[in-house]
Amino acid sequence: MSILKFGVLSFILILALSSIIVSANPDLEFIGSYNVGSDVREIYVDDIDNDLSLDVIIASNDVVYVLNNDATLKWMYSAENLKSIFVSDTDNDGYKEILISTGREIANIERGNFYVIDNGGNLKFKYPRSAPYSRFVFYSICAVDLNDNGYHEVICGFSTGVYALKDTYDKFSWSFKTNETITGIMVKDIEGDGNEEIIANSFSNLYVLDLDGIPIWEYSITEGIKEIIIDDISHTEGSEIILISKEDVIYILNSEFELIYPKTKLVNNILEVSTLDLNGDGLKEVILGSKNGVYILNSRFDMVKNKYETNDDVHGIYLADLDGDGEDEIIFGSGSYIYMITKQGDLKDKFYVGQEIDKLILEDLDYDGYMDILINSGNKIYLFENKESKESRIRDAAERYYRDAKGYFEVGRYDDANKSIDEAIRLYKEIGDIANVKECESLKKEIESKIIKEKNENADKIDEVIKEKERKDILSVFEISEGGISIFFIFSIFLLVVIIILLLLLLIKRK
Repeated sequence: MSILKFGVLSFILILALSSIIVSANPDLEFIGSYNVGSDVREIYVDDIDNDLSLDVIIASNDVVYVLNNDATLKWMYSAENLKSIFVSDTDNDGYKEILISTGREIANIERGNFYVIDNGGNLKFKYPRSAPYSRFVFYSICAVDLNDNGYHEVICGFSTGVYALKDTYDKFSWSFKTNETITGIMVKDIEGDGNEEIIANSFSNLYVLDLDGIPIWEYSITEGIKEIIIDDISHTEGSEIILISKEDVIYILNSEFELIYPKTKLVNNILEVSTLDLNGDGLKEVILGSKNGVYILNSRFDMVKNKYETNDDVHGIYLADLDGDGEDEIIFGSGSYIYMITKQGDLKDKFYVGQEIDKLILEDLDYDGYMDILINSGNKIYLFENKESKESRIRDAAERYYRDAKGYFEVGRYDDANKSIDEAIRLYKEIGDIANVKECESLKKEIESKIIKEKNENADKIDEVIKEKERKDILSVFEISEGGISIFFIFSIFLLVVIIILLLLLLIKRK
């Protein structure tokens, strides 16, 4: 073979292999997209109206959008200078409300509002109720029932500290002054004693309060706090607090707020932190996503055990069986790809989605038992469904219907068998499984043959019953019972005797 031919063939082979790697994976099915018109600040996924499908709640700069699980708009609510949102059943009616915090500072004067929106997009409450603005910017919010009355108070992060807004949304019940802006608030049971704590953070300080606003503990990181994760990553009582500093130093504290491992810096430019039990031993590993890949830390959190480099920003890290092979994979987004890597950090598959991923959420939006993929890229939301999982789901259902049909057929429940085999045929047709369609149709012929035979036998039995009834009706008129002559016959004889006697008496009288 000439050098020229060999070079051409090699070039073609390289192109072919490259196209396989970068082409859109056919197993990932695009469902829909929605443009929110500006940058996406936050995304919540929750079923706010109890319709057995998850809603996608998106906070942009000035609008809250609620999308259906197919990325179509359900409703939207405008709120200028939007800061944060939170989803909670504030009034204990079984339906979720969306809490919205807003605000900005103009000429060193703060202005802000707080809104409670029902699951249909209607305003339920506003703070302040009468004035156009409050004197606070609501930087962060979280809802919790502070007094066990079934109604949620709202914990607010202001520029001066943490405040608790009463469940009547007209005044504050307590405040904790920090004289620095509270940019994040969450409620967790850190100590594992059944009592929740309020965790609030500013740029460089972490505050832990009880539900009455009394400070329990405080921790400072001079270089600033980038990420806070609270989770039970050990077998000890309570949860651990994982802090990532602005300089990517990792701090891990126990539920007594003590540093349990030396602080360490292992990865630069950390963007994501996730805690996942990769080997099923009950101990969660810490997985870091950075600007160039995913890093799995060892059990002492002082060394990178495994890694996978993507050379692009990592967003969203999950553990799930996305391809339906029975094994969980680590799923994350990076660049324009969704990656699936093994728990050891080896690439298993990747899916090209055509858009730069800014946020990635893995959720079962339609409650079908399989994960859907939600991506934010710029000002758009994209929704994907794993087609392979969908086909597996349909095939499993078809096989169940086929087994049910055979079971019903064997015990003579032919109508039930016919209904089940019809469903099996419909599902196999949906996924284009012609071989199983033919097998189902063969069983259906046997079922229908039995149904026809059963109907004919039943018709014959009905004819016999009708004829027997008619025969009995006729005989009942003349029938002689085992005890003697029938009542009708006796009455007839009696009537005849009476007539004869009357005739005899008439004859005697004439003589």
